[in-house]
Amino acid sequence: MHKLFWDFWLYASLMGFTVLSGVWPIDWYYGTADIALKSPILVCKEHLRPILQFNNPIRHETAAIVDLNDVKFQLLKELKGGTEISTILYKMNYQQATYLLSVNDLEALRVQNSVTTKTPYQTIMQYLEFPLIQKDKGGMFICMSAVADKVFEMFLDVMQDKPKHEDREAELEEAFVFLLVKFVDPEKADTARGRQVHFEFHRS
Repeated sequence: MHKLFWDFWLYASLMGFTVLSGVWPIDWYYGTADIALKSPILVCKEHLRPILQFNNPIRHETAAIVDLNDVKFQLLKELKGGTEISTILYKMNYQQATYLLSVNDLEALRVQNSVTTKTPYQTIMQYLEFPLIQKDKGGMFICMSAVADKVFEMFLDVMQDKPKHEDREAELEEAFVFLLVKFVDPEKADTARGRQVHFEFHRS
């Protein structure tokens, strides 16, 4: 079952079901968004690179339609990456780049479409805690961190649009405590303070 979700998000990202582009029926986008709310995270217990090669359903004929450079360019645009991200993406193969794109699209949709429910921002952070992503020598952790930053900004936008009542306040506090406990260390204090400012702004 998990592999079905993995394959689905690879195809959905590459074929453009995750954006309102006008190419596909609008119902396809909203259907994909509904699936995002219920999808498991795209991680595995095996070594990352071999499992990407095994799980990736994209064959040479599909790769010819969706060029690797197009995938990398889209990622660079989505992640607003600087030199470090650009260098990492340049070295990625097709499986790595499409995997990163599918995670980006899944987690962005998961947060964007949770306006009427509790916004699951913590889900993206599970990727950063995953040992195989942390240990990947190709820079996947750095790219996942960029995805997390992007999703965090989306989370704040969603929270800004929610009615200002106790549930919203509690959700913001829970997210801040989660980040504080899980990811703040002395070397990342500046990032933590920056995110605290964001929270204070969106609570006002």
